[in-house]
Amino acid sequence: MQAGLWAATQVSMDHPPTGPPTEEDFSEVLIQVHEGFELGTLAGPAFARLRRSLGLAEEDYQAALGPGGPYLQFLSTSKSKASFFLDLFLSPLSHDQRFFLKTQQRQEVQALLTHLPRYVQHLQRHPHSLLARLLGVYSLRVARGKKVGEAQARGPGQRGRLEDEILSSLTPYPRPQKYFIIMQSVFYPASRISERYDIKGCEVSRWVEPAPEGSPLVLVLKDLNFQGKTINLGEP
Repeated sequence: MQAGLWAATQVSMDHPPTGPPTEEDFSEVLIQVHEGFELGTLAGPAFARLRRSLGLAEEDYQAALGPGGPYLQFLSTSKSKASFFLDLFLSPLSHDQRFFLKTQQRQEVQALLTHLPRYVQHLQRHPHSLLARLLGVYSLRVARGKKVGEAQARGPGQRGRLEDEILSSLTPYPRPQKYFIIMQSVFYPASRISERYDIKGCEVSRWVEPAPEGSPLVLVLKDLNFQGKTINLGEP
């Protein structure tokens, strides 16, 4: 998958979107076939524009997600069935956990892409918004029992319509299609954070047993863990 993300980002580096945004930017799907799997980039030009407006260089995005270091699985205390992974951003000094990869249901992807134009416009108008920074949406299908030649029947890179990608079944790949988003971690850089909380404003099932003192385990605490504590954000 790392090789697939590297290749997908290379496309936006070789052919950066120019001019004003178009409807095609938000509906384009790029399918790239690799050995044993195919990766789809959904609304690639729209997300490339968004990353650029947020000051994220494509070279940094590619280096963080491409080959070079393993992903870390994030131990979430959420009751959803989504999987989380952290990338290891390789630098001369440290491994910085910079991006999240989070699996999504097809319906969630459809809803996100429906509202994507408004989301992009909002972040461009309000660069300091507290909304999470979603940086890309991808699909992944792994071949099972297929030879490489059969898997590559669709060509190394094909562009199509978003509806076709989400609703259709790609015949060379019998396994179910998976979707995932890449988002900027709010916990980056990790070295400056001592405690992490997921605050929802309720008390039902909002307690997490803290890790023992000295444990390397990183937990995201909840509302009841924060009860009785305060945070000083400084003078306005």
